[in-house]
Amino acid sequence: MSNKKSVQININDYSDEVMEALDDVLERACEDAGMSAQKFAVSHISGHYDAAMKAVDTGTLRRSITYATSKVDDDYKVFVGTNVNYAYYVEMGTGDMGKGTGKPWIYYDKTKGVFRKTSGFRARPFIRTSIEKHTRYYKELFKMYL
Repeated sequence: MSNKKSVQININDYSDEVMEALDDVLERACEDAGMSAQKFAVSHISGHYDAAMKAVDTGTLRRSITYATSKVDDDYKVFVGTNVNYAYYVEMGTGDMGKGTGKPWIYYDKTKGVFRKTSGFRARPFIRTSIEKHTRYYKELFKMYL
């Protein structure tokens, strides 16, 4: 009898499958982050975190907030925004109020046919805050997926 023992070793490369699974996980994480950012932005503009920051009149801006995800090569991105033309002015403020000086000016309101005096509107950021105030949440979200 022979005391020889044999060992067979097979090496399989599963790196393509692992990378594909990682892509799927990152895409799901980005979708989840986008949905969360959209909800946070809606909550911020609705004044849920700070009543003084509420910026809802008709609800058009609030309903328009959306998100999109993108992947180019290995670069994943999440975009949060709105297509409402006055969203920028809500986010950044207007006139001197947007800059913080508060100097008033007069303008003509064509719809009412009268002159009005204003200092502008202070910024009520809802997109920026949906990202900046929740960075810990996003970090934990991605940790959970990975």
